[in-house]
Amino acid sequence: MSLYLYPQIKKIGSYDTSWYDIGVKEVVRGTLHVFKVKDPLSGVWIFRVYDITSLGKIEVQCFIEYSAKVTNMHLFIERRRAIYKEINNYYLYHVVKIPYIDEKTGRLRLKEANNISEIHEFIRRKFRLKKYGEVISSKSKYHNKLVVLLRHNEREIVEEFFYERIRLLFAMDLINKIRDALSDMISYENKSMFAVNIGVHGERKFTMFKRLSNTLGLSSRDLSIILTKILRYVKPEKCKGKGIEIVYVFNKEFRAI
Repeated sequence: MSLYLYPQIKKIGSYDTSWYDIGVKEVVRGTLHVFKVKDPLSGVWIFRVYDITSLGKIEVQCFIEYSAKVTNMHLFIERRRAIYKEINNYYLYHVVKIPYIDEKTGRLRLKEANNISEIHEFIRRKFRLKKYGEVISSKSKYHNKLVVLLRHNEREIVEEFFYERIRLLFAMDLINKIRDALSDMISYENKSMFAVNIGVHGERKFTMFKRLSNTLGLSSRDLSIILTKILRYVKPEKCKGKGIEIVYVFNKEFRAI
């Protein structure tokens, strides 16, 4: 598996057709745009973008086409659509909903984003984010929640959905796998980072790379690319009787992957 920073997005086609709309509970006519997205972390997805001009909205749903192992995370993504509503002829808005694990039940859920720091770095860089109340004048339970503003561009909508939910969820899972694989090498941990002691002569560095390569199914080259995204810094530490030990400190900010 080859790792690259961005998913491969390819448009398969656009079709004028009709379908049953769950929101209005009737058959509507519009344009269906179909995309294929290849992601090294989660697999190959088929995106269906339902463009309903008459209702002033776009709905997105995706399905996993291929993955080495289909998990509950894949099924969770498949079951939940996203809606993008028109503000004017140029922009749509979408209430950002991010995946998280319910600590009480252990189940995956979606919640509205309250803070920009909760949102994936790609979305923060590429799109405009505002509070719902700044965009829509009518009162709503989403008044203080974050919305993303997008142009009427199907490819950008697919990108936004991918980073909002798929990449965020699978990057979070990646960090957990790394942490579990290196659990006996962790010398320090808090909510934002954990430190891995790799020893004096680098024997444990080889062990670290071998474990992660086996756990994640990645080559050393691809693994190095991942680590450059989440490795905050490397620092030498003096230890009594052991000379200098190198400690890798991992940033658990998976929203940058």
